[in-house]
Amino acid sequence: MTTTTGPAHTPLPLLVLGQGRDLASERGVECPGDLPAPSDPDLVARARAAKAALGERVFVLGHHYQRDEVIEFADVTGDSFKLAKEAAARPDAEWVVFCGVHFMAESADILTADTQTVVLPDLAAGCSMADMAAIDQVEECWDELVEAGVADVTVPVTYMNSSAAIKAFTGRHGGTICTSSNAKTALTWAPSAGSSAPATCPPPPTPTWSSGRAPRRRRWASGCSCWDTTTSATR
Repeated sequence: MTTTTGPAHTPLPLLVLGQGRDLASERGVECPGDLPAPSDPDLVARARAAKAALGERVFVLGHHYQRDEVIEFADVTGDSFKLAKEAAARPDAEWVVFCGVHFMAESADILTADTQTVVLPDLAAGCSMADMAAIDQVEECWDELVEAGVADVTVPVTYMNSSAAIKAFTGRHGGTICTSSNAKTALTWAPSAGSSAPATCPPPPTPTWSSGRAPRRRRWASGCSCWDTTTSATR
């Protein structure tokens, strides 16, 4: 009888999930409340001096998710849509610094004047929900709806957490952009705009409305969800 053995396992360079801890490398996960030391020990002082020198020429937006060390520099705080509107209300500010993620800065750039420059301090800062649907996926989904002969009765409804490219696509096809606070309004408006199955991009979780009713997810295609708004709550 021949006995075979598998290759010996070598230690992984990274900790396997649930096996061991390395707090020094888990700072972003543990959220201990403090930021790692900046590469430049004078960074905070330089930032304060720059903000003071620029005065009203710069307007700093701080999203709720940012740490206190970042929020202290913000002229206004709030959610992404509120901050974008606040930036649009300050046309005299030459630079708008958005302490948030990529789609938020894009939204502010859409609403602000061409004479203003929106700055995202970390260009790698992204949003997992915004990454759920890319513009090529949405266009592929729309092509499928066209082939199925239902595109003319479909209205795209895009969540705020999406790229500028997808927001533009939504506008070209007569759709609307919604937030969590007006999702019910958007999905009940869509049928009046000629849609029998609103397509949401990216696909958010099944909406829960104050009435306890929610449309039934009807179809999934290439990063988009279609919702059957004609389904009753008892069906």
